[in-house]
Amino acid sequence: MNVKSVGIITQHRVNNWGSFLQAYATQLFFERFPDVRCEIIDYVYPNEFQHKNIPLPQQSLRSMIVKLANKLHLSNIQRKADRLNIAIEECLHLSSKFPTYASLQQSSLHYDLYVTGSDQTLNPKFTFGDTNFMFSWVKENNPKLISFAASMPGHCFPTEHEASYKKFLSRYEAISVREQNCVDYLRQLTGTDVVCHLDPTLLLTGDEWIEKLSHLKRYKKLPDKYILLYKINHTFDAAPYIYDLTRYIQEKTGLPVVSLGSSIPDKYRIKGRNIKDAGPRDFVEMFSKASYVVTSSFHGTAFAINFGCPLYSIVPENVQEDSRQSNLLKLCKAENCIVPKGTPFDSINPCYDKEICDKILFEKGAEMKAFVSKHL
Repeated sequence: MNVKSVGIITQHRVNNWGSFLQAYATQLFFERFPDVRCEIIDYVYPNEFQHKNIPLPQQSLRSMIVKLANKLHLSNIQRKADRLNIAIEECLHLSSKFPTYASLQQSSLHYDLYVTGSDQTLNPKFTFGDTNFMFSWVKENNPKLISFAASMPGHCFPTEHEASYKKFLSRYEAISVREQNCVDYLRQLTGTDVVCHLDPTLLLTGDEWIEKLSHLKRYKKLPDKYILLYKINHTFDAAPYIYDLTRYIQEKTGLPVVSLGSSIPDKYRIKGRNIKDAGPRDFVEMFSKASYVVTSSFHGTAFAINFGCPLYSIVPENVQEDSRQSNLLKLCKAENCIVPKGTPFDSINPCYDKEICDKILFEKGAEMKAFVSKHL
C-alpha cells in the first residue's frame, strides 16, 4: 500500500471559530481519499513575524485588567480560546509545533504533497507577507505544492509584496483560491493554473457538521427561535447599520436576538443576549437553529447557507474591499442576500432556494475532489 503524506498549512490557531472549522474541514476532506495520511502543520499564527508589524496598543488601566483576566482564564476571550484549543487538540492531526517564523524555516518536515490551506493564507493584510504559508522553508528539489481554497480577498497583491508572492507561488503545480476576482491576476503573475473553489466548510453538509462535532462539549443553551447576529470587524465595520437592521427584523418578528462574538450596545434597544465564549459545537448549532442570520462575516454567511437560514449578509458599500461573501452568494444564486451597507431595509429579501444552493455546492465539491485527485 502506497500511503501518501499530505501536509496542510493554514491559520488554525487564530482565536476565531471559522479558522478552526475551515482547518478541520480541510483535514476531513483530504482524509476521504484512500491511502492518504494528512496532518496540519502546527505553525503558530500570529507570531512575532506579524506582531513586529502591528503597533503595540497604548497601556491603559482597562487593557491591563483585560490582560490579567485573560491570564487567569476569567475573560470571555480566554474562555473562547480555551474551548477552541480543546477542539484543536481533539480534532486536528497536528505536526510538531513551530511557534515562530524561524522555527519553521529551520524545519525538516517532508510530505508527498504540500498544501497551502484555506483561510487568509494569501492575504498580506493579515500575514504581512509571511512566506512560510507558501512553503519558502521547503528546500527539496521540485516539491509538489498546491493551494486549496486559499483566501486572497483583494484583486491583487500590494506592490511591496508582489515579487515575493510571484517567486514562491510560481513553484506551485496549481493554485486554488476562494475568490473569483483574483483568478486572472494570479494566473498572469505566476503562469500557473488557477481555479476558484469553495471554502472547505461548505464541503460538509449541515448534518455532517452536527455529526462531526457531536463529541465536543456543548457550552450554551439556546432559545427555540431567535435572530442570530454575528458581527465581525476584520475587514470593515458594519455598525451602526447592522444593529439598526437587526432591530428592524426584531420589531417585525418579535424574536429575541442572540449576538455571537460581540456585545450589542444598549443604545440600539435590541432585546436578547450576547455570547462571546461559545465552543465550536455551539457555534455551528447556533446557525443550525437560527430563524434568521444577520452577519458581516464570511463564515457566518457560509454556515447560514449550509443550513438554509434566511440571511442578511452585510458587505461594504464598495464590495471590492472584500468580495468573499458576495462571490459565495452569487455562486449559490442567492444574490438577494447580499446587503451592501446602507441598503433600505424593506428592499431586502433574505430567502433563497436551498435545493438549488445545495446542488451547486455538491457540484463544486465534486470539482474540488477531482482537483485534489489529479495532484495526489
